[in-house]
Amino acid sequence: MARIWADVERNFRLLNELLGEIGMSIEQIMQGYPESDLYLRLLGLRGEWTEQDSRTLEERVKGTRHHRNHRDVRTYIGDLLLGWVVQDAVTILLRKAGYECYPAGADAARQLLTGHQVTEEPDLWLRTPTGEIWWLDVLTDYPMKGGALSYWLEKRRCDLRDNKFKRLMEKRQEEGAQVGLIGVSVGAKKYFGLALTNDLMEELENPPKRNRRIQRIKTHWPYGGKPAISLNLRLLGVQFYPFHEFPKGLPFATEQTKDKEG
Repeated sequence: MARIWADVERNFRLLNELLGEIGMSIEQIMQGYPESDLYLRLLGLRGEWTEQDSRTLEERVKGTRHHRNHRDVRTYIGDLLLGWVVQDAVTILLRKAGYECYPAGADAARQLLTGHQVTEEPDLWLRTPTGEIWWLDVLTDYPMKGGALSYWLEKRRCDLRDNKFKRLMEKRQEEGAQVGLIGVSVGAKKYFGLALTNDLMEELENPPKRNRRIQRIKTHWPYGGKPAISLNLRLLGVQFYPFHEFPKGLPFATEQTKDKEG
């Protein structure tokens, strides 16, 4: 998560490098967004950013202080836009691979939301060629302050908001759908996929004394002190793949990947 505008600028550059490997760019993906001119000006891709633009954004995202985690409005929105771009790049690649896939969150229309409009709905809805339904959250990871390319690869753990995890598991219980995560490490140019299963929920509620694959963090300062779920990627056996191989290795892609490789 970008904390200052300089982080957004760095992440913008790294994400464009990653997308370039698959023949895409941030500007290309954002062209189809409502108010794309405003968004492109914010990221420095088109024209000059003005005071009127700043006032417009302040009005559009009223009541989001709780979600901003001490970030200024421009940094918050810049980070949000890059997250949308990653979700949409993933969606494009999944469709090319033969999956039916759509953005599903409250911001699926790629319009800025006020605080009361923000929800914890999963990012993507997907149906496999065999008819299996998946709800997915797309996570992104950028280089750490200390220089490591990936927090996930360095620490072998991945964190997500407690409410996001809870909503995914509710989808599993309410609809009988499969749920999971797609994590894109932008700095390392790698990704992983992980199915979230009932046994993980049981382990969260009744944690073992050792070798915890999942645990709740009551106060997670990177999320502004909000609770989070921490996943031990080593104990979960998560494998990372080069981004240009996407969607190889995703939990719903196993059979398809085997067919392609065979």
